[in-house]
Amino acid sequence: MAQSPTLIQGEIQDTTGSAIAGANVTAINPETGQRRATQSNTAGQFTLNNLPIGTWALTVAAKGFGEFKSEPFLLSVGQSITRRFVLQPADVVEKLEVNETVDGVD
Repeated sequence: MAQSPTLIQGEIQDTTGSAIAGANVTAINPETGQRRATQSNTAGQFTLNNLPIGTWALTVAAKGFGEFKSEPFLLSVGQSITRRFVLQPADVVEKLEVNETVDGVD
């Protein structure tokens, strides 16, 4: 008997609800070390097809945003999981450097 395909699909948005295109989505099986990766499309959607059954965790990252790591979850035969991720903007660090010399006052 053939096994039904398993898949993880979803969408990636920013905090305003706008789609994040080109986000890297990586599924990692912590038991085997197996990895599968894809990128979100222009609508922020992604699909990882035909994953082996087992425990998986997702990492989602996009330029200008913080990284998201899911807790491990079990993917069973024929299961389809849909997830929505909202990425927070990366911490903004501003550095102001002043290089000025002041001539002595007489």
